[in-house]
Amino acid sequence: MSKASKLSKDERGQTVDQKLYRSMIGSLLYLTTSRPDLCHSVYVCSYQANPKVSHLNVVKRIIKYVKGKIEYGLSYTNHTNENLVGYCDADWSGCIDDRRNTSGGCFFLRNNPIAWHSKKHNCASLSSTQAEYIAMGSSCT
Repeated sequence: MSKASKLSKDERGQTVDQKLYRSMIGSLLYLTTSRPDLCHSVYVCSYQANPKVSHLNVVKRIIKYVKGKIEYGLSYTNHTNENLVGYCDADWSGCIDDRRNTSGGCFFLRNNPIAWHSKKHNCASLSSTQAEYIAMGSSCT
C-alpha cells in the first residue's frame, strides 16, 4: 500500500466478487507470519465488509509488491549483541472514516525480530503527541 493512499468505505464504488477478494486476502494473511512489512496493509484490506474496486486495486498492488520483493522476510542470525530493543510509532488521525490513530511496534533481541504489533485504537487522539504516548504505552504492555 502506498503511504499516500488511504482506504475508506467507498460506498459508491462498484462491488467486486467477494469470494475472489476473500481468497486473495486469505493468501496474503498466510504470508504475514513471515512478512511483517505486509501486516498493516493486509489488516486494513481484510476488514472491508463490502469490498469495492478500489479495495481490490490495493490488494493487487500488495500482490505486485510481494512479487517484486520476494527476497524480503524474517531472517535470524546469531549475534553476540544481547540487547532487547523496541521501536514504536503512531499514525495520528490516519483513518479517513473515523479519524482514529493506528500505532505499532517492533522488538528485537540479538538484532533478530521477536515480536511486532499494530493496533487501531478505540478513540481519536487530540494531538500527535498524545498518539505517540498511546503508542509507547501500547508497546510497553
